[in-house]
Amino acid sequence: MRYMFVGLNLHFSYYVPMTEEYRVTSTQKTTASLIKDDDHSPVSAFFARKLKPICGDYVEVE
Repeated sequence: MRYMFVGLNLHFSYYVPMTEEYRVTSTQKTTASLIKDDDHSPVSAFFARKLKPICGDYVEVE
């Protein structure tokens, strides 16, 4: 997971997650099964046909 630095002033700043990272476990025509990278929870997702992920790819979901 990538983090974005948010600095408000000299004494208060923090990092916030930008996107969540998933690994593709299986694909069909326009759907994919994903596993969340940090806690291994399963997720299903739709994708455009021109963005054809394959098993093992890492993808980011916004």
